Amino acid sequence: MLMESVKRINPANITPQQISIFITAAETENFTVAAERLGITQPLVSKTIASLEYEIGFPLFIRENRKVRLTPAGKELLESWKNIYVFIWKSVSQARQVDSQIQSRFSLVYGRGLNNRKYITQLLKKFSRAYPETQVDIERVDIDYAVNAIETGLADIGLTVTGHLKKYLSSEAIQHKVLIELPTYATVPSSLPIYRYSSLKVEDLVDMPIMMCNWATDIGYNQDVLDFFSSANLQPTNVRYAFNADSLYLQAQLTGAVVLANPLSNDPMLDTRNIPVEGRNTGLVAFWNAKADPEKTRRFLDLADEYFRNDFILE
Repeated sequence: MLMESVKRINPANITPQQISIFITAAETENFTVAAERLGITQPLVSKTIASLEYEIGFPLFIRENRKVRLTPAGKELLESWKNIYVFIWKSVSQARQVDSQIQSRFSLVYGRGLNNRKYITQLLKKFSRAYPETQVDIERVDIDYAVNAIETGLADIGLTVTGHLKKYLSSEAIQHKVLIELPTYATVPSSLPIYRYSSLKVEDLVDMPIMMCNWATDIGYNQDVLDFFSSANLQPTNVRYAFNADSLYLQAQLTGAVVLANPLSNDPMLDTRNIPVEGRNTGLVAFWNAKADPEKTRRFLDLADEYFRNDFILE
């Protein structure tokens, strides 16, 4: 075979397939056997070796009838490239060991009603400090999706408020725990007469414009608001509807309406005040699959208890 006496080699032109075929052919000293071992055709082996020899500029094999044997240069290259394969497998093995040191991945979903993400962020930072080997994934979703993610094992823990989870509590697959009872707040725009009150009663709100979500997008939140009034045998007389939970506070501000929520749900806007409402609390609830990894669940619940007992400061 005639080769170029001097050839500039571009390593990028040498493919992993060429290396693999060369090593197998060199070890078997037979292109047909190499093809069988690799699960390819003998002509492809011959063509690949010829292409490789052309690329590097010197012969790798001496061809003798059906047998082939390495040239001295081929022997040198074989040892070097076998070392490359050893390096690849060693590096992959080391990377796998690093990955295995991440003992678990923890996935949390939380409802769109928890607009104030400050406290959730604080809780998850505390979790990451306590369990640095655990990778934490978090996603804000609709409550229906959150429950589905828990039931199907796509997420480990869900967070929401009491009313949002109520209709799912009959499911045998879902277990839950109230992490903390929180006061109900009314986010009141400055245009309303109750804006200057230091605290409110349910009776103060019954005739105020109350902003709820479109029923198709957030049944849980709306039911929570109605339960708030029905617990005092009252019913709001002036209800308005936002497009969805994300636009709830903005539309309330623009239309001069009150939003009822707990401190983890409220998203105060300009010219509004958060005023506590007497007589009713709302629970922040963690929920999980009854068949989930009990160690993961215990870790989170224990740390959440510690956070709300020692670190949580309501602002």
